[in-house]
Amino acid sequence: MDILQTVCVPVRSQLRCVLFDLDGTLLDIDGEQFLDDYVMAFAQYFSHWGDAATFQHVVMAASVPIFHDHPDLTNGEVFRRHLARHLDVSEDVVAREMARLHRETLPSLPIPRAPVAAARPCVEAAMEQGYRVAVATTPIYPPDAIALRLRWAGLDDIPWSLITHSENMHACKPDVAYYREVAELVGCSPEQCLMIGDDRLQDMPAAKCGMFVYWTRAKADTGDIWGGPLAHLTRFFQG
Repeated sequence: MDILQTVCVPVRSQLRCVLFDLDGTLLDIDGEQFLDDYVMAFAQYFSHWGDAATFQHVVMAASVPIFHDHPDLTNGEVFRRHLARHLDVSEDVVAREMARLHRETLPSLPIPRAPVAAARPCVEAAMEQGYRVAVATTPIYPPDAIALRLRWAGLDDIPWSLITHSENMHACKPDVAYYREVAELVGCSPEQCLMIGDDRLQDMPAAKCGMFVYWTRAKADTGDIWGGPLAHLTRFFQG
């Protein structure tokens, strides 16, 4: 039986850490549009190399190896290595231009976004129960890009136990290796973690390593997985 087809609601005392996805869960933003805008903005820093559309294809090609096994390299190291090879530049050049992107351009991109109203009460309810809270977002972006999105979400002041990003992770969603690494970094066993997210295909595979999962897009007639609005989860934490 597919582990995702078994409804499994934790007893609150079983939990030690609550993991929150970012885009679509804590922040109302179109993640695919953000990625497109991010890459197009990045293309400006390599305009001497080629047009933006071609650069976008190169970035996507350099991103593919991130989703393969590379336990000795972070996702960021893998990306910079492959992008540098595609562009025939050094990895230092790639890192320098990415830093310029994050400093000069990214904060002012006109990307539609808004905090999810129910997010802060849910995070704070988990913290009030003594749980560690972590941001378990797809770690393809550097820390600055994720910190910016947390600021957009109005949650940059939360004392997160962990924020996953390209420089501290060696795997990506939905690979179970990603979720095992998250659990290790927060100092808990997978069975002590609850993963919350809006994307069933990316977030709910956390169950495969023993984590509890909560799908924020579940409806009343979704009978095969625990979930519902974040407000329902807030009430669960409050007991």
